[in-house]
Amino acid sequence: LFDHGCDAANSIIGSANWIAAWGYTPSVDFLQCWVMIFFPMGIFYISTWEEFFTGSLILPIVNGPSEGLLFGASLSLITFLVGVEIWHGTELYDAFVAPYVNNDDGFTLPGAIVERIPSNGIRNNDLMLIGGVIFTSIALTALIIKVARQYGAQTLRHMIPYFVFAICTYVPFALDTTIIERNARTYLHLSSVLFVEMVTQLMLDHVTEEKYNPYRIALVPLVLFTFLIVSREVMGVVDMMNDRVVDDYLLSYTVGVTVYLLCKIRILTHELCAELNIWCFDIVTPRNATTTPEKKVN
Repeated sequence: LFDHGCDAANSIIGSANWIAAWGYTPSVDFLQCWVMIFFPMGIFYISTWEEFFTGSLILPIVNGPSEGLLFGASLSLITFLVGVEIWHGTELYDAFVAPYVNNDDGFTLPGAIVERIPSNGIRNNDLMLIGGVIFTSIALTALIIKVARQYGAQTLRHMIPYFVFAICTYVPFALDTTIIERNARTYLHLSSVLFVEMVTQLMLDHVTEEKYNPYRIALVPLVLFTFLIVSREVMGVVDMMNDRVVDDYLLSYTVGVTVYLLCKIRILTHELCAELNIWCFDIVTPRNATTTPEKKVN
C-alpha cells in the first residue's frame, strides 16, 4: 500500500521531467502536456483497478516501471547532450510519414488524417507522443474489456473518478490557457494530490476487502471549477471568475486537498501500526513491548 502510494506520488515527477526534456511549454503545448501527465496516471489507475478485481497485477512485456523509466532517462540524457532542439525538428516525420502523404504510387494516409497534419510537418516529440498514445490506448482498451467481461460491466463504475479527474483537468485549462500559464506549478501539485488520493483509496479498499466509493468528495471543487470556467468561456456568464479569483481558488483548493490527504495518511498509518502493533519504519520492535498482538486479540 505504501509502496503504491509513493509510486503514485512519483508519477507527476516523471511526467514533469518528460515535459521538460521534450521542451514543451504548458501554455502553448497544453494538450501534449496534459497527455504526458494523465496517460501515465491512467495506466497506473487502470492497473490498480485491474488488481482490485483480479487480485493480481500482471505487467505486460513493455511496461512503465522498467521500459518506461529507461525511456524517460534516455530522453533526459539525449536532451542534456544535444539540446532540446532535437525534439522540435521533423526528421522522423520526413523519414517515416511524409512519403505516405498524398502518395499516388502506393499506400497513402487517409484524407481525414492528412488534413490535420501541419503544413510544416509533425515535430519529433509530437510524433513519438502520438505513437505512444496509440499503443497505450490499444493496450488499455483490451485490458478494460477483458476485466469488464470477466467481472461484469459494474466494474466500470470504479473508472468514474479517473475520467472525471482527467476531463476536469483538461477542459477549463484548454478553454483558457492563461490559467495554466499563471498556475503551472499549482496545476501539477493539484493533479498529483488528487490522483494519489483516489488511487491509494482504491488500493486500500482492495487490501482490506472493502467496497470502493467511486464518488470522491475531493473532486467536487474541481467539478465546480470546471463548471464555472465553462460558464464564463462558453456561455459568457459568471463574470466573478476573474484571474485573481481563479488563481486564489486553485491555490486554496490545492492547499486544502493536500492537508486533507496528509491527515488521511497520518490517521491511516496510526491505525495500521496500532492494529499490527508495529512502528511505521520498524516492523521488528513491538509498538508496545508489554503487549503482543496475540494478547491483544485475547
